Amino acid sequence: MAAEQTSPLLTLPAELRNRIWHELFAPPTREIFHLTNGHMEPALLSVNHQLRTECAGIFYANTTLHFTDPQICIRRLTSLSPKNVELIPEMRFDTSETCVKATSWRTAFRELPGLDEDTKLESLRDELAKRGMRLGVGILRARLVVGCTPSWTSDPLAAALDAVKSGFMVGRMMFI
Repeated sequence: MAAEQTSPLLTLPAELRNRIWHELFAPPTREIFHLTNGHMEPALLSVNHQLRTECAGIFYANTTLHFTDPQICIRRLTSLSPKNVELIPEMRFDTSETCVKATSWRTAFRELPGLDEDTKLESLRDELAKRGMRLGVGILRARLVVGCTPSWTSDPLAAALDAVKSGFMVGRMMFI
């Protein structure tokens, strides 16, 4: 039976390892991590239990999670410890639409700006609440285009109404 090998990295003093983790997961500007079906967290967090224990909190506290599918978000959050969920500073729900027909463009522009995004955020919040998860105020945000500039807001309907009152055009992100 071969003896289990320990990584030289894990033999370093904890203080030095923590500096390495902070250099890796706490850059000067907050990183954006795109959640997808096959990409739920950095590979380093899956190496072993010790690395996960040491790095996960640093990663989640310094990263904005970005996603397009609410089911992926739900799957990610429900698999995390409540402690790590509480550390997440921002989650961006990209509610952009793919418009393939002229009628979908007309429908998208007929609705009150921000209403669709607001409805999608509220639906996701409700689904998370059913599973016993509550995110802090302002953590979950949707993209809204105000005056041709994309911005992220936790209250898209109010942001859209404020922008319109200020004379800005408001729309949603759409792709062909």
